[in-house]
Amino acid sequence: MQIHEYSTAITDAERSEILFNGDLIVFKQLSVLSELNSQVDALVNEGLSAKYLVTSDQISGQVTGRESGNKYLQRIQQSFSENPQFARFFCLALRQCGVELNLSYADKLFLRSVPPRESEQPDSPMFRGSIKPHRDTWGSNIQQQINWWSPVYPVTEQSAIVFYPDYWDRAVANSTDRWSFEAFCTARDQAGEDGSIDYPYAPQVLEPIETTREQIVVVEPGDLLCFSSAHLHASVPNSSGQTRYSYELRTFNLDDIARTHMPINVDNAATEPHYNWFQRLSDQSRLAI
Repeated sequence: MQIHEYSTAITDAERSEILFNGDLIVFKQLSVLSELNSQVDALVNEGLSAKYLVTSDQISGQVTGRESGNKYLQRIQQSFSENPQFARFFCLALRQCGVELNLSYADKLFLRSVPPRESEQPDSPMFRGSIKPHRDTWGSNIQQQINWWSPVYPVTEQSAIVFYPDYWDRAVANSTDRWSFEAFCTARDQAGEDGSIDYPYAPQVLEPIETTREQIVVVEPGDLLCFSSAHLHASVPNSSGQTRYSYELRTFNLDDIARTHMPINVDNAATEPHYNWFQRLSDQSRLAI
């Protein structure tokens, strides 16, 4: 697994060729992301006397009233998701990378917050920092899918993202043969007050993962990492003592779908693609298939 760095745009076809062979791409210091980070920094630190270098418990001592640290983080994520300006900025960043917006479909831009691992988090889609190794093609079942990831603040090897390249062409036991999006939606509708749900929000790994050749990837704020969603990867358990904030988005390209250009599927037992999770970046329309 190699990491290709670019300071200029590349075509959709060039990007797919690199990613579908198992390599990664980092687009360096995108000006739009720097502006987005400034705006998200203001959102994160609104009402706090300290900067982002805080644990969940320390946040709890600074927020107003009796709001818990987790509820504070959830409120930040909610505010982020409800403001279309943030998604527009990220879309401009994709265009800086060379993404053809009229040919690309994306799910919803997500701001993930990962408190230090000593902080308790509910089993909720809002708090997904403790996800075990997984492939993002599990669940969506779109083999041409690409992940985009960028940190808001500096990250280290104690809080970044980790890949398991040995599993690029090697199957791992998982629950794709039994996981159901419909069952997840039912469980989500019955969530507890803290947002916890009694069903996995994605298919799970069912065997221990060999980590001797794992590769932790650290990128800077303003950089944009992209990789094939078929990669087995995870968030590093956050031992930095600092809450990590990062953007994540998944896309696919119509030309890749039409040409059935994609990495090999080594272990996804599900067959129904969920194209309806995605909207075209240029006009938010759904794909009619």
